[in-house]
Amino acid sequence: MAEHSVIEGLRDLSSIIHKNGSKTVMQINHAGSAASQSVTGYEPVGPSAIARPRMDVVPKELSREAINIIIEEFETAALRVKQAGFDGVEIHSAHGYLLNQFFSPLTNKRADDYGGEVLGRIKIHLEIIKAVREVVGPDFPILLRLGASDYTEGGTTIEDSVIAALEFERAGVDMLDISGGGLWL
Repeated sequence: MAEHSVIEGLRDLSSIIHKNGSKTVMQINHAGSAASQSVTGYEPVGPSAIARPRMDVVPKELSREAINIIIEEFETAALRVKQAGFDGVEIHSAHGYLLNQFFSPLTNKRADDYGGEVLGRIKIHLEIIKAVREVVGPDFPILLRLGASDYTEGGTTIEDSVIAALEFERAGVDMLDISGGGLWL
């Protein structure tokens, strides 16, 4: 698999960092509608066919099949992180990228179980956390960078993030890295 060809270079990187006495965590991410088709070669996707605030790009709404593929891609990315010798993996859900788009009611208008209230909007997060935990094992730290508030009327609130944080902890996240805003990026 072509993606596995990066493991040796990443192993070299983690080794250099370890030689300096530091621990290292690699962040894994999907840009969603923040991706540029001219860069990736793929049509931007999102939880709903809704442009992010201040952006003109209307992403293609993800099907359930596509969501399952993304979950598998996070799983294999986390495995590569571990195989490359990193000390942990961070799942990115902030700054207007795909998982933040699912979390925000501004960009997630789905009528299925991946939308609606907070627990629906974090369903993909919980499925990714479960898949990642299964592949990296119980002793490998999982972090999650959370965009805790959109700071915009109708967007994600701190109260939403409290609910999400408790669910993420129950699902196996060891540390939250809190951020906010940025849905407009």
